[in-house]
Amino acid sequence: MARSLNLAWRAAPREFVLTGALQLLGAVSGGVILILVKRLLDTVLAAVHTQDLGPVLGWITALGLLLLLTTFAGQVQMTQSVLGLISSAAGVASLLFAIIVVVPVLVPVLVLGSVPVLLLSARGSHELFEFSFNLVPRSSPHVCEPDPHPPRSCPRGHLVRPLRLAGQPLAPASR
Repeated sequence: MARSLNLAWRAAPREFVLTGALQLLGAVSGGVILILVKRLLDTVLAAVHTQDLGPVLGWITALGLLLLLTTFAGQVQMTQSVLGLISSAAGVASLLFAIIVVVPVLVPVLVLGSVPVLLLSARGSHELFEFSFNLVPRSSPHVCEPDPHPPRSCPRGHLVRPLRLAGQPLAPASR
């Protein structure tokens, strides 16, 4: 780990410090915000008796600045993540191009090898959706789904289908 940190420091010291500071800010900000909110509430309760709003405004300002800084840090981290994703995608594309140029006979093997992975991924996503869908409590025994010719009991553009429990097959939609 020390070698990795040393390599990152030598490659881009400014970015290394910025990333580290943003990570530290993200880690510490939750606790600091909690403390500031408690101090703000204590000050508001004291201001009810003294009618002095000056300290309240100071705590509100401090809390607002910290929230602004935390939001900025989150945006920078998200931007870095997107750039990392783009960099990874470009790396995968360049490796694929190299495989096509150097060993074109491997392309069909790679394509055939990726089919089961894609099918399993799609099935897993479907199962996760069904599981999550069935966790949501319903106030009605029916669920509305998109449909161009809706009945009167659903919003325009939806079908009514009976709510199913986990493990039951999907019932056909009815009007």
